[in-house]
Amino acid sequence: SKVNALVEIVGALAQAGNHRQAVDIAAQAEDVARSIPSTDPDSQVAALARVAGALAQAGQYRRAVRGAITIAVQAEAVARSITNPRSQSAALAEIARALARTRWPHRAAAIATQAEAVARSITDPRSQSAALAEIAGALAQAGDRRRAEALARTITDPRSQSAALAEIAGA
Repeated sequence: SKVNALVEIVGALAQAGNHRQAVDIAAQAEDVARSIPSTDPDSQVAALARVAGALAQAGQYRRAVRGAITIAVQAEAVARSITNPRSQSAALAEIARALARTRWPHRAAAIATQAEAVARSITDPRSQSAALAEIAGALAQAGDRRRAEALARTITDPRSQSAALAEIAGA
């Protein structure tokens, strides 16, 4: 997608130290993400979270971090409009990951807690396990490894549990 391509460019620019240009390209990516119809909130939230994460990557530039936080908060509001629990928990987990990259771990952990509550309402055991694994990864990225590991240990699907524990170990 166009958002993904722009996010890749933002990442490359940030790595090269071109933070100001990275922020400018991220603004274009944000515009594209916001143009996604509100009838497709899953895609809009995912795109906004990717933009927030990309801005956070350009984080040596103060405006980038503020922008990432603003976008993530707006994406959180859109995520709440998603009615499918699997999609909503995935969206919230992605927002938590983006916020973890902005060095706002307390908010990331709070959103991960909300994502966990939604994930626990998923009735399909495999889908629930996959959702909880994503959330455990988000918690680890936010620096809450103890809580991430405790959550991972509650996952009933062995594959999802080992994937979560591996991500936690690598975080």
